[in-house]
Amino acid sequence: MWASGALGLRSARLSFLWGLSALLWFAAGCGPPPRFYGLSLRVSGDHNDWGDDETAPLLHWDSATRLYRGVVELPGRNLALQLSAPRNNIWIGAAQSDQGSDRALDMAPATLPTSSFDANDVRLLHPIHVATPLSARYELQFEPHSGRLHVDLAVDAERDQSAGAALLIAALRGSDQLSASEQAQRLDVLQKALHAQGIETPLVSRMSSPERAATWTFIDWDPAPARTVAVLGDWNHFTAVNDRLLPTLSGRLRLWALTIPATRSEYLIARDGVRRVDPLNLEVAWNGGFLPPNPANLLGGNMGELRSVALAPGVVEPGPRLRRLPLPAGTLADLSMGEAMVQLPAGYTQRSMVTFPSVYIHDGKDALVRGRYDRLLYALADQGQAPPTLAVFLPAPDSTIARLSLYAHYRDASFPSVSPRGAEYAQYILDVVLPTVEKSYRAGTPRTMLGIDMAGPFSYELAWSDPAHRFTRVVSQSGRFGWGEDPQSGDRPYARTLSMDRSREIERVAFDWSDGDLYQVQVHDSLRPLFASPAYTGKVQFNRQIDPGQDFWESLRQRALGSLRHVLSDIVSPTGKTRP
Repeated sequence: MWASGALGLRSARLSFLWGLSALLWFAAGCGPPPRFYGLSLRVSGDHNDWGDDETAPLLHWDSATRLYRGVVELPGRNLALQLSAPRNNIWIGAAQSDQGSDRALDMAPATLPTSSFDANDVRLLHPIHVATPLSARYELQFEPHSGRLHVDLAVDAERDQSAGAALLIAALRGSDQLSASEQAQRLDVLQKALHAQGIETPLVSRMSSPERAATWTFIDWDPAPARTVAVLGDWNHFTAVNDRLLPTLSGRLRLWALTIPATRSEYLIARDGVRRVDPLNLEVAWNGGFLPPNPANLLGGNMGELRSVALAPGVVEPGPRLRRLPLPAGTLADLSMGEAMVQLPAGYTQRSMVTFPSVYIHDGKDALVRGRYDRLLYALADQGQAPPTLAVFLPAPDSTIARLSLYAHYRDASFPSVSPRGAEYAQYILDVVLPTVEKSYRAGTPRTMLGIDMAGPFSYELAWSDPAHRFTRVVSQSGRFGWGEDPQSGDRPYARTLSMDRSREIERVAFDWSDGDLYQVQVHDSLRPLFASPAYTGKVQFNRQIDPGQDFWESLRQRALGSLRHVLSDIVSPTGKTRP
């Protein structure tokens, strides 16, 4: 009885004090007193199963600012929430309009209009919708007089977050109160910081509760205008219905957050329906789709769709990984070389102190999606027939003429439209590509180069002509070593190059071709005497495949298995153990 009486007495005193405050406010000429719903409001929503009991997060009344405010942990996704003061039978939800409760979804930080409902009208309550850009601590401020709810990132939201999430929090917090130029400056700082620290998307964020799932945040800041940007993934069957990135920072940055659905997911970014890999994520995989033949390019011509790959925190891929490597333009900007693909061997992450031997493979995308040379190298290492290697898949132009021009060192009377750029491209590989690879990854010596068709003699010309002898192992498959032959004298420039003795510098080489290559059969037989010196013994392998009667790439793959086994099998494993 005493406790109940004391509680009643305290409630009476609080009511008197608030009534007196309201009277003084009105008497001072400050207009009508602000609405007051009690000392606290509860926050409930789909993030906490709409719980509005004593366990719900609270916003407390701040008499100095006349606001309800509090810090609440929210998951990064599109949220529905409401405020309630159960003791006063008051609920607060989305503001009503002529169109009902439907309105554009806002990305936090944002100020949202609300409406109040008593017990009789609570059936009209619609939840407040807001998109939170990541899982973090948020400060909610509710102004009862105007009915505005402000959702922003808390002052300590960076606590225990990943480096990328912390940078995004710093860019967003309070940004809705800034001018357009200040928001642009925030975005510029964010872009530079992510690039400088090598942070890739999606960004991972998490809440303090260990049982709550972490979140991925996807980012798009492509300056080209787009009406819609969406993330398409294996979690939503690659559809863009519900997963659209929402604008913030004056519309120059778009974000979308997703509770991590699995240990590994594949996805694409769609800008106005055009699908592409995430430019801010270098991890990729081929989608494995059917590839029709390309009559205009026997090798394939860069068909096949790659997808971005996102890994959950702490997950390490057990097998090899494929990553994009943007390349500086150098002197070949007009050829749009763009980027190479790098396959990291199984165990690359775990062996953080190991440098791996490297293999450079031309016609990179076709060698990946049609040849599956990435799986071939993995199988050789897995079976102990070669060491784990870091493979660099170099790009090639789509068209046949552009490709021949890229690889040819000499003119050929049968192809007058081909302007040789082989020497220029070889220098680009040595001066730009190789340093970029070895600065970005633990790739080292010995270095091997493999080329098909015109890229075969190109690879030998590069290795034989480089005074620093950076590539000491070479594989040619169906190489056009007869290219540039003088019709009068029969002189073949690539054979002339190979006639120079490089037995001291070259460690192992392989030539393979098929009866189906026609002219190449005779050309390759003519190369054998060039390697007759005892100094080449054990270093050179010639492999002629008799009447393969099979798909072009299947024939190449079978021959590549033997050629790569020959040039790689003697290399000491990067783990420090000699291979059996």
